[in-house]
Amino acid sequence: VDWSAGEVRLLTEAREWVVGEGRPRRAGVSSFGLSGTNAHVVLEECAAVAEPVGAVSGGRGLPVVPVVVTARDAEALRAQAARLADADVSDTVGVGYSSVTTRAELEHRAVVACADSAELRDALRAVAEGRPSGVAVIDRSVSGRTAFLFSGQGAQRLGMGRELYTSFPVFAEAFDAAVVELDRYLERPLREVVWGEDAGLLERTVFTQAALFAFESALFRLWESWGVTPDVLVGHSIGELTAAYVAGVWSLEDAARLVAARGRLMDALPGGGAMVAVEAGEEEVAPYLGDGVSLAAVNAPGSVVLSGEEKAVLAVAERFADRRTRRLRVSHAFHSALMEPMLADFETVARELSYAEPQVSIASTVAADADLTDPAYWVGQVRATVRFADAVVELGRRGVVSAVELGPDAVLAPLAGEVFAAVAASRRERGEVRECVLALGRMFARGVAVDWAAFYAGTGARRVDLPTYAFQEQSYWLDSGASAAGHPFLGPALPLAESTATVLTGVVSPSAAGWLADHEITGAVLFPGSGFVDLAVHAADQVGCGLVEELTLQAPLVLDGDTPVGVQVTVHAPDDDGRHALAIHARTDELAPWTLHVRGVVAPVASAEPDSSAPSAPWPPADAEPVDVTAAYDVLELHGYHYGPAFQGLTAAWRRGTDLFAEVDLPATVDTRGYTIHPALLDAAFHIALLDDQGDETVLPFLWNEVRLHAADANRLRVHVSRAQGGLALTATDEDGRLVVEVASVVGRATQPVRPRPGDGLYRIAWPTIPVPTGDLGDDEVTVVESPAGDAKEALRTVLGALQSDAPRLLVVTRGAVGVADEAPTDLAGSAVWGLVRSAQQEQPGRIVLADVDGPLDVARILGAGEPQVAVRGDVLHAARLVRADTDQSVGEQPAFSDSGTVLVTGGTGALGGLVARHLVRVHGVRDLLLVSRRG
Repeated sequence: VDWSAGEVRLLTEAREWVVGEGRPRRAGVSSFGLSGTNAHVVLEECAAVAEPVGAVSGGRGLPVVPVVVTARDAEALRAQAARLADADVSDTVGVGYSSVTTRAELEHRAVVACADSAELRDALRAVAEGRPSGVAVIDRSVSGRTAFLFSGQGAQRLGMGRELYTSFPVFAEAFDAAVVELDRYLERPLREVVWGEDAGLLERTVFTQAALFAFESALFRLWESWGVTPDVLVGHSIGELTAAYVAGVWSLEDAARLVAARGRLMDALPGGGAMVAVEAGEEEVAPYLGDGVSLAAVNAPGSVVLSGEEKAVLAVAERFADRRTRRLRVSHAFHSALMEPMLADFETVARELSYAEPQVSIASTVAADADLTDPAYWVGQVRATVRFADAVVELGRRGVVSAVELGPDAVLAPLAGEVFAAVAASRRERGEVRECVLALGRMFARGVAVDWAAFYAGTGARRVDLPTYAFQEQSYWLDSGASAAGHPFLGPALPLAESTATVLTGVVSPSAAGWLADHEITGAVLFPGSGFVDLAVHAADQVGCGLVEELTLQAPLVLDGDTPVGVQVTVHAPDDDGRHALAIHARTDELAPWTLHVRGVVAPVASAEPDSSAPSAPWPPADAEPVDVTAAYDVLELHGYHYGPAFQGLTAAWRRGTDLFAEVDLPATVDTRGYTIHPALLDAAFHIALLDDQGDETVLPFLWNEVRLHAADANRLRVHVSRAQGGLALTATDEDGRLVVEVASVVGRATQPVRPRPGDGLYRIAWPTIPVPTGDLGDDEVTVVESPAGDAKEALRTVLGALQSDAPRLLVVTRGAVGVADEAPTDLAGSAVWGLVRSAQQEQPGRIVLADVDGPLDVARILGAGEPQVAVRGDVLHAARLVRADTDQSVGEQPAFSDSGTVLVTGGTGALGGLVARHLVRVHGVRDLLLVSRRG
């Protein structure tokens, strides 16, 4: 800088900065770092604005205002929400407008939908404190594609769209335009039906389908005006017509004509059909389709809808009476053969319309390669199965990570939630504007672009001052303290980049945590169930939850010597109630697959903490009888519980009726630091119950319900165990009577030895000979199916067709499909048939017989054997038997105890003698026992 020329001056002292010299004021600022100047900025005075940006005189009001808070990380997000809650938020529209037009859109996001400043403050404080709120959503921006889902018939409700119509001119204009076109073909004005009082009238198909089209197309135009553009569309039944219209396949005039014709022709069909939703897979209901029953929809892998003649549909539904079934309230059996009489008239209308290529991609629910510009597609769509589940999978394959359901209720969003995050723009019994704004907020929080300026256009919104960013100050120097997670097994919580989940990873090291070796059950060292509880409680705390609502053991985790085990705790995004799904996986080698050991749910705590100042009950209870526990662990060892010193925490016990009381503690050598509650201590809290219930089985905790920790780092407990919900409830306090942990119930499940003896659990097929029967078929009607050799696909297709037929009894014949004795199979196609038919035999026992023959077929002799699976070699019949892999088929039956003599049991009055005696009576039927023991 040439300081002698120009008017640049270096400030050496404070001075007045004169305004109004004919040019804007400017100032340069430099930042000096460790190695000199490393940042420069020049500031220029902004021009005066006569009217605040965004202000519109006489603007329309917003009944619900979205306010956005974003930050670099979750901690900063909570701090930013707290700052805003303490600021002046009296102008809620101004605050909402300013939050999206004067602030950067950062990765961590919260959106609150409020009607006034008081509600806004409450919602912001909930975000700041990590509490769930019905008017706030919190998420993290992810990259991916967006889908719109359009609901089908059944989602309709009286009054749908009225509130949106009043609040948003774009919705009103689009709704009016659709109603005008639809009314040309309806016997009554559609608006009177939708916003009337007669629910039965709206249920008529002719009005239902027209109403859904008008509502959903208007809702699409509203979201489109807010700058939310989908990458792909999916519609369910009538919803697919809405998707095609908004994608540009038809003009509004043609779309309205087709929708009205579809509803009118369906409505004119005779009634008498039925539709039933069944909790079953498509393959499960497939054998019962036909004869008046059609598959109307496959909504999810385990959710289908049956449609057709009422008697036939209800009969099939009755076969699944042990599952959840629900009869749908519909006037006709849609997507069934009962629709066929209207197809010709509908095709006439469809072929009179003009079609264009869709401008937005549509994932068909009928066929992956569908041509939506072909009138035949829309005619067939009336009758075809709605394969929404396949469309959802296709969306996931295309990279969709977020979706919004544009319909009157949340019908499709829950079905799609297993593949990607999906929200509903409207819900029954909830305010339309609030739900729509919350859904918009959820999509924005997920990273979907929103034109907020367009949202606030015409509202009179003004820019207001907002608090500055809540920077999170942190040291750049290394800290040699404890691990970031503060847990012996787990590292820091890590929010995943392209997912809504949070993951904690770590290592369970038996060498570092020597107490683990003291938990040996039925011959194997197992990671204790209480250890999984400890991991779940810790993970719950990382996402602001204080309750482990449910924890289910999927598989035991076997610890092998000092081999370290990698663990991974995954906590998924919260649902609308703030509940998070949780899973715990483990593996012993980096190249090994992960094994799922635990599934669960964690949730925020609804109730307040108990009053610790309340006087504690007398201990032990005055009316409880002492229980001798001096030999407790000797007895438990006889039942398969080989507890080492760390787990031998039971020191005293009492009984009062069915209630049990105990004192448990940890050895001083066991370090409790970092654990929410030490697993050995929590495990020992239930030992009095194991001792009290001395059955023949070894029981492990299988299902934990409502576990809540009140205090950590305990090393001694007073325990109260009671019976509850088919299991055990536990309340534990410290020595001063302060509550430490509560468990609503623990349900146990019997376990077999984890380390099997040689041959245990391994079986093979043996083919012993059986007597050759005599006699004939009698009057039995048998259909014989010979499996063609060579081509497996052809063989399976042939046999499957026979299995699905109405034949009351089947004989399926193969040649060389199985090997008897030292033979090797020669027909691999036949072997595949055996696998298929074995499964079918489990579903329909007694109907199907499998036979592998090497010569002429003798049906009478095969069926006369009375065996489900036989092999014929020459004149000899062989039957399939399952035997242990290490068992020699030639070994005869082992000697058994006689029930007519007396069995002498030495040492019989001890705990082991009791177990032996019980086994002899129950298993071998022994009636007379002589129990002998020696003392001294």
